[in-house]
Amino acid sequence: MRTVIFYGLLLIFFVVGCEDPLSTGENNKIVFYTSSNSYSTTDSIQVFIENHTQSNFQVGLRCGKYLEMYYQKKEDSTWSKNVWFSWMSLKCLTVIDTIKNNSIYKFTIPSDEITTYGTYRLILANDTSIVSNSFEIK
Repeated sequence: MRTVIFYGLLLIFFVVGCEDPLSTGENNKIVFYTSSNSYSTTDSIQVFIENHTQSNFQVGLRCGKYLEMYYQKKEDSTWSKNVWFSWMSLKCLTVIDTIKNNSIYKFTIPSDEITTYGTYRLILANDTSIVSNSFEIK
């Protein structure tokens, strides 16, 4: 009888206690964020897109390599107009990449892209409602 109870508790633990790594309460959303809230001017910025939707999500890669997005800088208490990264002016094809549902996409912004001190946020080029957390360059 103890063995049955033990295995029953063990089964409950695995069913309830084991969680999908993407189940963060962000169901049916695209979550866009940086790995830190603070960087130096010599740091590369790690960017993550988590697809918590039931379908695939598409992003554009300029020249098949650079995530199509722009940034805004906080000026006083308001955000600036959209500023394109340097790679957005490259004259090459955009390749569509797919982020499958319940998966994470990682992209690195080179350290020489944002060299001015301040507070910034990122915005995906294909959907202006998908905005990252704000972060500082110190």
